[in-house]
Amino acid sequence: SFVEGSAVAGGLLLEPGTRFDLLVSSGPVPRTVPELVGLPVVDAQARMSETGLVLVESEREFSETVPIDVVISQSSVSGSQTARDTTITIVVSKGQDRRSVPDVSGMTIEEATAALEAAGLFRSGVSGGGDIVEGSSPRAGSLLRPGEGVELFAPR
Repeated sequence: SFVEGSAVAGGLLLEPGTRFDLLVSSGPVPRTVPELVGLPVVDAQARMSETGLVLVESEREFSETVPIDVVISQSSVSGSQTARDTTITIVVSKGQDRRSVPDVSGMTIEEATAALEAAGLFRSGVSGGGDIVEGSSPRAGSLLRPGEGVELFAPR
């Protein structure tokens, strides 16, 4: 504080009418939001711990282009200014969505079709002319994108 142009310590008793300057804090220095997209989530957490901002992982999503455990998006634009303790929300990749072809051997064509659909796949065709499935192409355990087709083999 300054009283009539001279610096003084607080707690001083002054005469009524004495002029003084009061210095008021404008609060903490704004923080710059770092770029988190493309970083492994552990690196994003480390970077955020240095900034005085709070990192929250809102969800994980499948991505065909972003590797597993890497940040896909963030709630605030990097380089923007924000208050200390502001929450920055990120979405993290679960990697590519792949579905395992179920083992449909010994099932009827209808049962095998239902098993494929339950796995997020579809029956692309049936060869052999029989009613009981002996195998598939691609084979059981193969990893496919959701919605890809599987051909059933049901020999007579």
